[in-house]
Amino acid sequence: DSHRLYGSAINLNHDEDIILTFEGIRYLKSLFNKKERIEVSLINRAVCFSQSNTEVVIKKFEGIYPKLNRIIPDKLDAKTSFVVEDKQVLIDLVKEAGTVSANKKNNVIKFDIKKDKLIITSKNPEVGEFSASIDIDLVGDELEVSMNSKYMEDGLKQLESNTIELFFIGSLRPFTIQPLAKEDELALLLPVRTY
Repeated sequence: DSHRLYGSAINLNHDEDIILTFEGIRYLKSLFNKKERIEVSLINRAVCFSQSNTEVVIKKFEGIYPKLNRIIPDKLDAKTSFVVEDKQVLIDLVKEAGTVSANKKNNVIKFDIKKDKLIITSKNPEVGEFSASIDIDLVGDELEVSMNSKYMEDGLKQLESNTIELFFIGSLRPFTIQPLAKEDELALLLPVRTY
């Protein structure tokens, strides 16, 4: 959708990008053993994935999709970045903050990124407030950024690695999450404007 993008690069002998929906990728991940070889073939407007005795055909995303290199910010442009050693800890905190969020439509939570700490907060006048933190080593500037907790949780879950790095250009610019020292996976999320 227009608020998030999850990407994974694989080598195919094919000249164009193949774009699948989030639901299609989630389905594939639930069916196939990640450690075994998966055969991929193109069939008109679909992609066939097969492994052992299982074959799945997923429709390719149709329509005009922006060039990925134009919408994914270069991590070298990041003004703020930090590493999270245990991704599951962050997933749990994001999920907890989202349950308290006042705006259930967007599940808005806030990251307050400090030099040595990431503070995750959310508020709801009917329920109360949530605040938790994890230790980080910030590279760059301190920053506050709001986001949809569900999109953040989904993005974190899509990445295979347990150690991740987050890159921010500004509080209202798209940000990326990647496995530490790996370039073949990423989650891109748009912040939420709060007033």
